[in-house]
Amino acid sequence: MSESQIHPLDGSQWEVLMDFHDRYIQRFERRIRLLQESTFYTVGYWNLRALPRIAVSLENLCDILGSIVRRVEALQEQLTDIQIEEQEDAETFQRVWGDWNP
Repeated sequence: MSESQIHPLDGSQWEVLMDFHDRYIQRFERRIRLLQESTFYTVGYWNLRALPRIAVSLENLCDILGSIVRRVEALQEQLTDIQIEEQEDAETFQRVWGDWNP
C-alpha cells in the first residue's frame, strides 16, 4: 500500500493559502466589475457611432467617443494589473510549495 501524499499544513502555511484564496476572490470580483463596465462602454461606443450625424454635433461626438476610449483603455490597464497579480501569486505559490498539487 502506498503512503499518503496528503500532508497537514502548519498555521503559517494555512494563512498563506487563505491569503491566496482571498486575493483570488477579490480579483475575480474586480474582473467581473471591469468586464461589465467595459461592455457597457463598448456598447455605448458603437451605439453613438451608429447615431445619425445630425443628432449630435461632430465635436461633441468626438469628445464623447474619446472619453469612452480613454475609459476602456484604463479598464484594460486594470485587467492587466489583475493578470500580473495572478502571475505573481502563482510564482509565489510555486516557490513556497514547489510541485505540490492538491
